[in-house]
Amino acid sequence: MKKIAYLFIIAAAALTLSCKKESAAKYESTPKLDIVSAELEFMPNAVEGKVVVNTQAAVTAVSDREWCVPSVSGNTVTLSITANTSKLSRYAMLNLKAGGAVLDLTVIQYGEVLGGLGSLSDIASPVEGSTVEIPVSLNVPITFSTEQTWIHPEYQENKIVVKVDPNDKPETRQGTVTYVAGSSEGSFDVTQYPEIKKPENWVLTEAEVTYDHPKFNTSATLSAGEEDMYVMYLIPKAKVEGDVDAWVFDKLAIEARRSILDKVEANPGTTFKDYLLTGTDPVAFEDVTVGEHYLIAIGFGENTFVSGRYQYKLITIADVRTAYYKWLGQWKVHRKNSKYDDYDTWDISIKEKDETLLIKGIEGLSNSDGRYDVEASVDENGRLVLKTQNTKSYEDASRGTVTVLLSGQYNDTSAGKTYYTAKTGVDLLYGTLSEDLNAATLEGGIATGTYPFFNIQFYGRYKKEGSSSYSAVTWNAGTTDIAQTITRIVE
Repeated sequence: MKKIAYLFIIAAAALTLSCKKESAAKYESTPKLDIVSAELEFMPNAVEGKVVVNTQAAVTAVSDREWCVPSVSGNTVTLSITANTSKLSRYAMLNLKAGGAVLDLTVIQYGEVLGGLGSLSDIASPVEGSTVEIPVSLNVPITFSTEQTWIHPEYQENKIVVKVDPNDKPETRQGTVTYVAGSSEGSFDVTQYPEIKKPENWVLTEAEVTYDHPKFNTSATLSAGEEDMYVMYLIPKAKVEGDVDAWVFDKLAIEARRSILDKVEANPGTTFKDYLLTGTDPVAFEDVTVGEHYLIAIGFGENTFVSGRYQYKLITIADVRTAYYKWLGQWKVHRKNSKYDDYDTWDISIKEKDETLLIKGIEGLSNSDGRYDVEASVDENGRLVLKTQNTKSYEDASRGTVTVLLSGQYNDTSAGKTYYTAKTGVDLLYGTLSEDLNAATLEGGIATGTYPFFNIQFYGRYKKEGSSSYSAVTWNAGTTDIAQTITRIVE
């Protein structure tokens, strides 16, 4: 019985050992599938990522998106990610298997961020060089290319930096920078201007360039060759600082070039040359003031550099216009007597150049077509002279031809009488300008002596057929006294 019991114990032990071996075999047949390292987040550009696993079994990998393509080598899964040209992020599911083990991983690729590229515009650099920084927000690499060795574009953290070397050439130079950032590509130009070097001989030659001002009747000439290109300025002497030659070179030439370049930038399709005078082009300046001025011509080349020619002449601009010009414009008229104090507006304009003016606005002088133009002239002293004169005539059925005159009354204080004149050519009114040309005082004219006129109005007279005498025509229109002052209306 003891032997049988011992054999049973041995058999049971053998069975127990057999079961332990079987369980171990089953455990070891289920492989591990642990992540050692994984690249699962990607920027928008095309790239490769790797997932490394820990397993003893063969690994397979499947993606549910075409833009994420896995390939397996041993325990390494390589992900080939194509570029995402959308601004939206995208996702893929990566399924890994090793024996009976399964692992699902999520792959994300971000959309493009290209903030700030719209600020990449053309760059203008001074002769001494410059550094331009453009803030950007990118999550894709950006690359630059240019054939110019003096332009250095690069990307730094959150900004694009363009460095331009100093220009040691006597001419403007230009280069193009191209860039590629993800799905975006473009270019911008870099223009750099040359140093303005003062030549030993700055002189325009040969033919004459004429400056003429039609209002001031002032002219001057400088010499320029038929092929010369230049700009011309009229500068008040008071604005020229220090030595004229140095000022022209150090200040005016630089400002001239900058002004033209601004025009080129503001008017696409134009060139620097389009804003240069050539040969004997005539020149006229506006807003000319009286006094001493430098008339200055600066030669330029079409590539924006100073050509080495210049010339200037000191001229004096006096107000040599006839006094006629000084009265043109609108005037506020102040009229006052014992009965009223009011204002009118006169509009003094041209009838015949340097000879006759027209005044519109004298109260009471009107017809069905509007107010009559009262003729005036300017005497040798620059005074405005308003005279009685024949101005209009018309046919009246009952009176025949009626002649319309401008007339008025005056008091002869020595005789104690009031006279009425209907003669033509009698001075009714004088106006004398103030020194600044913005105001005038008015006074009565002259008959047999000096008398103030009043009741200035249109006066009509007619002569019936067969009669040798004239008869007056009475109007109901008002009259106007002489105004004490008039003041120029400046718009």
